[in-house]
Amino acid sequence: MNISRSLFLVIIILFSNSIFAQNSSFYNNFGIETGVGQNTLNWSKYTGILTIGASNIDRNNLYLTSTYRIYYKICFYNHICFQPFLGYHKFGGKSSEDQYTFNALEIGLLPQFNYKNISCGIGYKINKIFKARYYYNESVLNRSSWFTDYSQNIGLRASYLFNEINISAETWFGFEDLSSGPTKGGKIFENHFRLLLGYTF
Repeated sequence: MNISRSLFLVIIILFSNSIFAQNSSFYNNFGIETGVGQNTLNWSKYTGILTIGASNIDRNNLYLTSTYRIYYKICFYNHICFQPFLGYHKFGGKSSEDQYTFNALEIGLLPQFNYKNISCGIGYKINKIFKARYYYNESVLNRSSWFTDYSQNIGLRASYLFNEINISAETWFGFEDLSSGPTKGGKIFENHFRLLLGYTF
């Protein structure tokens, strides 16, 4: 399934909640989340570019970035919920010498199973990358043309629910090569891990 079809499917699920709405008001299941997470960027090999930043250094040092998200919960039989979401976040990777930062919009879906105050599930999301920056010493370089415009992740999520508040941990694995343009030839994959605090209205 290509990116456009995947994105269309997630949007359809996001806006189909009126079909599945039961007794509660449509607006009661909207929520917001914010959080912070660690990012890694794995670079498979040299690409032959004679410029800084084009090397096979795995950028896996501590590198915390923020996430902001809105979501909607569609629940069935009290135990199974689908949570479409839309958000903004940064990901990338950092070494002892340099770092990459990607600014992205994300849209995705988290099917979850609820038991008492615990919720867990798997997820899928698409990142629309609109800016990639490279930081080296005092230099900040635009590297958007070096990478793809979209990336896809599969993920795992676990949450603790306390009334309308939820505390969640997520891990997302990139399964598509990010390289494009001059970096094509070396494979680049990103992973990120998030701790989130959310509120459901």
